[in-house]
Amino acid sequence: MPKIVIPSIFTFLNMLSGFLSIYCSFNNNFEYASYLIMLASIFDMIDGRLARALKIISEVGKQLDSFSDFITFGTAPAFLFLNIMRNKINIYILIIISFIYVINATLRLSLYNIKESNPDEFKGMPSTFAGISISSILGFNYIGSTINITYFEINKYIFIPIFLIYAFLMVSNIKYRKFSSLMLRFNKMKNIFFNILFITLLILFFKYFMIIFVILYTLTPALDNYVNKKN
Repeated sequence: MPKIVIPSIFTFLNMLSGFLSIYCSFNNNFEYASYLIMLASIFDMIDGRLARALKIISEVGKQLDSFSDFITFGTAPAFLFLNIMRNKINIYILIIISFIYVINATLRLSLYNIKESNPDEFKGMPSTFAGISISSILGFNYIGSTINITYFEINKYIFIPIFLIYAFLMVSNIKYRKFSSLMLRFNKMKNIFFNILFITLLILFFKYFMIIFVILYTLTPALDNYVNKKN
């Protein structure tokens, strides 16, 4: 097998996860739809790492990655929202709200391809993390956990402003750190500790850990500004 094919396998696994997530959303299986978006984020991280490690970064691979991300993190979260809220609000309003997310994700991916250059941060929330955030928060009522605390369930109408916030964060000028620079890296003791702690909490308290994690990451620009002003 040519080594150029190896990263593409994970790119297509990313795409497949998004495709299956859409299918699950239309079958009202919101738990699996959410899981698949989160699983795709792992494939998305692996394909880039492999391409750099094997030194086979190409324009074709970059475009394939963007198309996969569009399906998985630009379209699948919109269909998850649409199907969860399908019987809650007017369908035409729902379609417009859902499509706003798709438009902004498309703009985000297009701008990233032609402008993004800073190795340490993103301008605007990456579509990958926006998709993870939507699947975590919307899937919050459906994803199981080792601890089942039902009174933490979120009123579905709160999903509308949350969904729109993440849609517009993708095309904002707010700067976000590249969290992926820490994941699956074991070259320093602090990275080893971070990955062990992250994976342990993820396994033990998946539902609650994810919701806290995405909220903290969403707020990191504000927290960074506060720390910088204090210093």
